[in-house]
Amino acid sequence: MVKKALRNTVVLLGLMAPACVSTDPTLDTASDTADTISDTGQSTDEPSPGVMLGQIEVVISGWGGVWDTAAQVRADFYDSPMRMEAFAPFPPGRHEIAFEEGGCILWLPAQGGQCSPPCDWDEYCGEESSCLTMPQRVSAGDITVGGTGSSIVIHPSEWGYDGGNLATGDLGAEATVSAVAQGADLPAFDLETQGLAAPQFEIDESNALVLVDGQDNVIEFTAGDTGVVRLVLNKGWHGALPEATLMCEVSPQAGQLVIPAAAVEAFPVAGGPGLEQHLSFIELLHRDRASLAAGPVELVVAYRRYLYPSHGR
Repeated sequence: MVKKALRNTVVLLGLMAPACVSTDPTLDTASDTADTISDTGQSTDEPSPGVMLGQIEVVISGWGGVWDTAAQVRADFYDSPMRMEAFAPFPPGRHEIAFEEGGCILWLPAQGGQCSPPCDWDEYCGEESSCLTMPQRVSAGDITVGGTGSSIVIHPSEWGYDGGNLATGDLGAEATVSAVAQGADLPAFDLETQGLAAPQFEIDESNALVLVDGQDNVIEFTAGDTGVVRLVLNKGWHGALPEATLMCEVSPQAGQLVIPAAAVEAFPVAGGPGLEQHLSFIELLHRDRASLAAGPVELVVAYRRYLYPSHGR
């Protein structure tokens, strides 16, 4: 098993990759090693882009300011790094950075990539108008995820991993949350981070977040002293790539998250009816990461408040 040399309390969605669990022999499970990716859990110069081989999430959801009594546990892994902020993971080359300032990054679909003839179903059109193989799901074996006093085992399946639940009370600020993967296509690894106390986000009970042009947009919150406060706004419906993703990260000690006016004005018109929109949310999280030979994996523990963003002109 890959052992972490150092622990850190630090902090997935688009075009669905083919849903299969690979046994790709090119993934070297015997010689992989993992090193800690350092992250203090405080505000950094720029948000984490979330490009990962895979992710284990332990998420306590909230709508209208009421938190669930159980956290949903889920996991997904691929044979090459993927973007993981929309409905389903997608290759990072499909988007490019359009704006970056004050702890916020705005991604828009990459220009170019017009492939002729069109790519096959298991390919996508890359930056240089060439068809590239779509990353495939892989297995890290059974994963034991636990907090204080309870744990569950989630198993790989054709569609990724089955899920499960942990009681919110087992994930509090004094808890240690761990994830131990037995290994399969990916090598064995273990991750560990701190639990959380529930934050308070100053958002209307309707979950509406109205973006206003011509000014900085501010979200006030109370979220303790550790972890990361992260905002993810996705525009578009889940049968296609997000038309835009805006992500901001800030220290919980800041007490507010500021979306710069220029980022708001660059974000496309959003809101109104749509077919299962990509999810948007604000969250307080802790995360731990390990670097495998093929790329990083992470454990995220979060209180996540879902939002309905709207933005007119």
